[in-house]
Amino acid sequence: MTRSPRDPRPSVASSFRTPGAREFVESQESIASPPPDVPDVGESTGDDSTRPSSVRLPKDILEQLADARAATGMTNGDLFIVAIEHSAGKLETLLFPGGRIGGGLFAARGVRAKTSRDSEMSQATFRLRPEDFAVIDDLVRRYGASSRGHLIIAALQGFFADGGVTSLGGSE
Repeated sequence: MTRSPRDPRPSVASSFRTPGAREFVESQESIASPPPDVPDVGESTGDDSTRPSSVRLPKDILEQLADARAATGMTNGDLFIVAIEHSAGKLETLLFPGGRIGGGLFAARGVRAKTSRDSEMSQATFRLRPEDFAVIDDLVRRYGASSRGHLIIAALQGFFADGGVTSLGGSE
């Protein structure tokens, strides 16, 4: 496995409990590199403690998330990070598939599609480090997402539309 010269941190793959999860992360590390215009954010504070949170997700996304957890041994929080990083280059499109309005006299915002009450939503709990929440909050502000949940759902939709775990070289 080759690490970027910009990233002196050791591989996190060895910290995963299952061989499948270790193999999955190692395969990602060899192909994933941050876009050149993205500053280094989310640097570890040295504190490995995590904070719990929850997000409401559509039933179909919850099912795909459960399948990805089973295939990789990763947690919901780990998979949220994988999905956000995977979808980083197209977050605005995923967040606002109808485009954006405003930006002149009015604040820029996305055109929101009519929502259907038919989609069942359920809570998904997850744990992340404080610096991970800070990165997500920065992305919410930068892209104009309505909430952390809006950003996470959009990233997961993009990730699963691209094949989820298999799109990154893992196995399902």
